[in-house]
Amino acid sequence: MIHPVAVLYTMDEIVEKIIAENEDLRGPPTRLSYGGRYCCVVGCSNNQMKDGPRGIKFHVFPRNASRREAWIRAVKREDQRNPSALWQPGKHTVICSEHFYGGRKSDVEGSPGFIPSIFPTHHTQPKTKSDLDRFHRQQKFEAMRQKHKVFLFCHHLVKSRWLFHTLEII
Repeated sequence: MIHPVAVLYTMDEIVEKIIAENEDLRGPPTRLSYGGRYCCVVGCSNNQMKDGPRGIKFHVFPRNASRREAWIRAVKREDQRNPSALWQPGKHTVICSEHFYGGRKSDVEGSPGFIPSIFPTHHTQPKTKSDLDRFHRQQKFEAMRQKHKVFLFCHHLVKSRWLFHTLEII
């Protein structure tokens, strides 16, 4: 017959155990950040801080409803949360001048640069190894968070200097 046994740990032992189990929780960074805003077009990595000095301009989506809708349809970006819905840019979302005919945005209706028209053939990012790594880091983080709840519960019992940590079946 198997009997549950209470195992007692000191606070230091619990902390060491949690740290040892979660050493690799933070993986390597997945994208180098230059600061500034990135172009919203899938596959375009132009950045205001890095590429702005090279002459690339960045444009916020227009406020005019019909022109804004035309830009959104031209980008053809899929909404990650709801694939059946049309993607909506935020108020700080930008698109770079490389997606406009002639490399320049135009405010003249009917001009080729009035609506962005130069895009790659794909409109969603392919799944990569970094996506899988991110998923595993999230899973480890969630496990650590659950353990941290136990740790916080045990922290309330610290006055006795011995803590009831877990039940192990022998």
